[in-house]
Amino acid sequence: MATYRITYSDFELSRLEDAIVRFPEGQPMVPQGNRPMILPGKIEIRSSDGDLFRLRAGSEFHIENTLEGLQPVISGEVFAINAASWWRSTRSCYTCKSHSSPPLQILMRPHNSNTDEYLLAMGSTVIHDFDTSGRHFVICSLEEGHKAYVSHNPDVPMGPSRYSVQIDRMSDSDWDYVHQEYLDNRLWM
Repeated sequence: MATYRITYSDFELSRLEDAIVRFPEGQPMVPQGNRPMILPGKIEIRSSDGDLFRLRAGSEFHIENTLEGLQPVISGEVFAINAASWWRSTRSCYTCKSHSSPPLQILMRPHNSNTDEYLLAMGSTVIHDFDTSGRHFVICSLEEGHKAYVSHNPDVPMGPSRYSVQIDRMSDSDWDYVHQEYLDNRLWM
């Protein structure tokens, strides 16, 4: 299992003391089974497997045992770079490591109460989930330079009919947003 360490925050980490572990030397770590961290500001988390997650204020992050094993579980606006493990959104579904073409740069953010927006700046990936019997199904495939609006109907049992998808090309403003907010490393140092 990967370990997760906090490499940047724009707020005092003591506000997360119930959700992180501090070591005498080194960076704070996010333990398995930690309480969800509701972030009061921006934070960057890196894993020992090479994952890099950049999360905005109001996002949540924790590690739990999912159908794909121990994985980050997130909600809110999250950008992932070169992710080796793939994370579960608490609002909708998984992204899929085994069907991805790295390196990946993907932004997931809420669009409305039942829809998440996935913007893929680099690579290709599959967004998927598991039905009520634990069987895997694909929601959509996403190619570089495209975005997907993945809507879910919470009144429909888990399965392919729960989701609807709209795929579009990323607009110039989408590209500008990703570059200005997430790829400019000066904002995350």
